Amino acid sequence: MKKRLSLLMAAIMVITMLPMSAFAAATPRVNVTTITDVSVDTDIKVILELDRNTPLKEGKMYFEIKNAQFQGAKEGAVVKPGAYVPPSVPTGTSAGTEVKADKFDIQTVLAGDAPITDNPKLLSKDTFQVLTQDFGPATNDYLRVELTLPLSFVNSVDGDVVLRAVDTDNKVGIGNWEKTIAVVNQSSKALSLYAREPEATVSYDGGEISRFEISNFKTIGDLDKLVIELDKDDYYSFHSGETRVLLDGKVINATNLEWDAKEFKVTIKNAGLKSGGNYGDIVTVIPSLRKMGRSAVAGPVVVNVEAQKTDNTVLQSTSGKIGNVVDFGVTMTIVEKNKKEIPNLWGGEAAEVTVTLKGPKGSFSNRGVEFEVDGARVIVGSLAKVKSSPASNAITFKGTSEIVVGEKVYKDGKFILDGVSDETTEVVFNMKIQVEYDKDGVATLTAAQRGWTTPAVELAKSTPKFTVSTEAVGAAKGRVTETKNVVITEAKEGLLKKGDYVLLFIDSKSNYVDIDAAKKVEATNGMTLKGVAVVGDKDAYLEKFNSSGED
Repeated sequence: MKKRLSLLMAAIMVITMLPMSAFAAATPRVNVTTITDVSVDTDIKVILELDRNTPLKEGKMYFEIKNAQFQGAKEGAVVKPGAYVPPSVPTGTSAGTEVKADKFDIQTVLAGDAPITDNPKLLSKDTFQVLTQDFGPATNDYLRVELTLPLSFVNSVDGDVVLRAVDTDNKVGIGNWEKTIAVVNQSSKALSLYAREPEATVSYDGGEISRFEISNFKTIGDLDKLVIELDKDDYYSFHSGETRVLLDGKVINATNLEWDAKEFKVTIKNAGLKSGGNYGDIVTVIPSLRKMGRSAVAGPVVVNVEAQKTDNTVLQSTSGKIGNVVDFGVTMTIVEKNKKEIPNLWGGEAAEVTVTLKGPKGSFSNRGVEFEVDGARVIVGSLAKVKSSPASNAITFKGTSEIVVGEKVYKDGKFILDGVSDETTEVVFNMKIQVEYDKDGVATLTAAQRGWTTPAVELAKSTPKFTVSTEAVGAAKGRVTETKNVVITEAKEGLLKKGDYVLLFIDSKSNYVDIDAAKKVEATNGMTLKGVAVVGDKDAYLEKFNSSGED
């Protein structure tokens, strides 16, 4: 079988290099069928009219189908009038009798229903062979051959279905040709679905997703119900108490809706599709999904719609994307206020930044969002909401403050955004930050809530105004020892201005070292110093420094 098929394909390739007109002896005629539902098998009739005075001779013909498949034999096939009856069928079986066919069934008849072959043979899902017999001498009449092709379209794509005829010996009389016999166009089906916001997002906490409309159902004959079903029933389910189903803008009575046990499918009964005894024009579904938990799979939410008869026979079907289930993918962006980038600061400088948090519904909850700053200070009182979606006056900030260098800042750089809810999808706020004096690099901000944490986002770029360098010395216990020179160098001339303080601290508590005195202090490049003093304990000094108002 494999060898014969390979020879067949070779023959086809050779023949197709020649103009089809060179061998044309029959004119194929067909009413091109539009296939709108690929799940339904369809018989396509092709009529071949032979030219006048063209005899039909004994020989071998091959027919090949593109973008469809020939139906194989089926259990319970019914013999049609004039159809070829496989040898396995008992002799004398009348047309219309249910039989168990074990061969490919194709009708090949001439005018007057005289058969031209007794052994059509299916070679593959897209190729069959016919052995023709002599049909007497040529006559002045047109001879007609009818092929009834049982086709399956389950693997077809939108486009032409082409039948190719190959007369390998070029003697049968039917010729070599290609003919479009059907067009697959699933979008031409009457039943249609339109989603208003197909890219709408919902998190694992569920919530409302894109509303969608179902139309053209009233053009389907024998319609008894519409069945609406979510694609991933193991994860996604409708919230029947919050999902609304309307016909032409009016809510369909609950008695005309049937929800399955898991609520991933709802059936609209025939009565629910009618208004005043006539079918309506548009069914609108405003879906809300139940909380699905972390076992769900993030991805597109697809809804399938079927027009069915009472016995569940599918008349037409369609499907469409109505949104996406996403992880608690909260994103955070930061820019300097009224600018497009983060601020670029010298150590100790301040700037105001705008922080934007975005996430799908359900990402934020009533638990609050916790923030932590690294490499900068957030000034208490500078936090101010710019906007939120949906708008909410409940959103506020809270945290524990402490005194640092004359400013109230949040302890350990932590504060909380309060008042967010399941409906919150965006919060924008401003805050004033001051980078640390010795920070060399990027200050960052992170946000977190139970279930998600954002990556650290750049808050500001910082370069120290000055650097401190010295050399380590050995010190004997209980003795006074001079260090090597401690050198303070500006990063750029003029950064240290009049009134600035440079505070140097030694960790005396852990190293048991005290500063006795500064032996010699000098400045270069025209800088003058007010004085140098040993202040003792760092924390005590800063508290005294802040309360005294010194400058």
